[in-house]
Amino acid sequence: MAANPKTGQKEPIFFNRAYPNWYSSQKNKDKLMSPITPTHEAKTLQALPNTLGEVAITFDKRYRYEDILKMMPHNIMINYYWLGFHSAALDTSSHVGCYVGLNAKDDGSGKLNDQFAGLPDKTKYNDYQGLKKALKSQINRKDVDHIDIAKDAEKQLVPSLKTAEFAGVIVTGRTENLAKLDQLPYTYASNVGITTPIMPYQSPIK
Repeated sequence: MAANPKTGQKEPIFFNRAYPNWYSSQKNKDKLMSPITPTHEAKTLQALPNTLGEVAITFDKRYRYEDILKMMPHNIMINYYWLGFHSAALDTSSHVGCYVGLNAKDDGSGKLNDQFAGLPDKTKYNDYQGLKKALKSQINRKDVDHIDIAKDAEKQLVPSLKTAEFAGVIVTGRTENLAKLDQLPYTYASNVGITTPIMPYQSPIK
């Protein structure tokens, strides 16, 4: 389980699907992080009625952005698209929280933008083309941690969002809907983040 060092709240985890096979092929395993068994925590949320939850879904393979929009159930909200790891040697344990991806629109549509037109502030990196600029900026700096993650992510970028592929998503919604995510054929792993009771004054988007 991963927890935010500042808040103590549980953080959702993504898994590098390729790492276990890479690990098993290495000779000096004692110097490496052991693979974490993929979790299926979404199904446990059925025990929390009247609750909102957050779940990281690692896909069984990379999927195109437009396909993900069609694949995911309409009664949950896609909040974040994870680019994934390019290298099989990046273990899950050491890179918790060091994820590269994009936040979706907060209107419940789950959509991303390829490029914002006419923005006066060119330093805004909240679209796909901006993500490419952000990674390049990180790689060129000498004082930034996890340069290896930025370099790894840059290898996966394509010219436009239309052909972009993602390895997972973070979704939110009612626990009774999230609990069904483990039954979906493309779910390699599910890992729960924050959960919170639905209060009478709340009106969840989904």
